[in-house]
Amino acid sequence: MDALMLPGSRRKSVGLAYLLLAFFGLFGLHRLYLGRSLSGAGMAAITLLSIPLIWSGLGLLGFVTTGNGLWRMRC
Repeated sequence: MDALMLPGSRRKSVGLAYLLLAFFGLFGLHRLYLGRSLSGAGMAAITLLSIPLIWSGLGLLGFVTTGNGLWRMRC
């Protein structure tokens, strides 16, 4: 597996980041692992708020927000 060097941090495993994305992507754990704490915490908060709202339809908006590619932007 390749390693990713981020400024001011230890080497991060790209493979582990993809594994976290695959299993916990909506919660932003892959972003927290890579040091993007603000966007990772934002994804986790949106997902956790969306879970109880899923039956009203508003929760679907949260899942769409965290599941799309807009989070690729640098946050």
